[in-house]
Amino acid sequence: MKRLLVLLVLIACTVQAEIYKSKNDAGEWVYSDKPSPDAERMKLPPLSTYTPVPIAAPSVPAPTDAAGDTYESMVFVEPKNDATIRDNGGTVLASVRLEPSLQGEKGHKIQFYLDGSPHGTPVTSSNLELKNIARGAHSIGASVFNADGNPLFSADQVSFFLHRQSVNFPTRVKPTPLPRAN
Repeated sequence: MKRLLVLLVLIACTVQAEIYKSKNDAGEWVYSDKPSPDAERMKLPPLSTYTPVPIAAPSVPAPTDAAGDTYESMVFVEPKNDATIRDNGGTVLASVRLEPSLQGEKGHKIQFYLDGSPHGTPVTSSNLELKNIARGAHSIGASVFNADGNPLFSADQVSFFLHRQSVNFPTRVKPTPLPRAN
């Protein structure tokens, strides 16, 4: 299937439409891809192309601190990017996977960020339960800091949407009234 698609693209790229030039009744030049009885075929120059010079990707060394500690990756496991979370208490579980695992014995800690601001204090766990978060769209991030408070590695932020039930929600189901005693 891929070979067929590549072949069709190559064929389409090599085909050039012919252009014809003629004068209309008002004496104006008209250009068309369909020949008319008095039209002359135009000889067009070949299409110009440009091949950019390849640029080598810069090599970025993994972040290290003074003791030579390195982290290779840090990604969010929960919440997933663009996830919708439904929790009336506004509780969201944040969890990151860090490779290699957090070096807590060296004083490394993880700081979580909610909407760009630090959320709580740095922790030695890769999981954090955020409580009483307002409904709506939010972003969450995390960074690893060494014992001196210097950043070592950061995860890409993810976005999530928190839905909380409200008495103002127009389509909510109204409770059945209790029977009255006479």
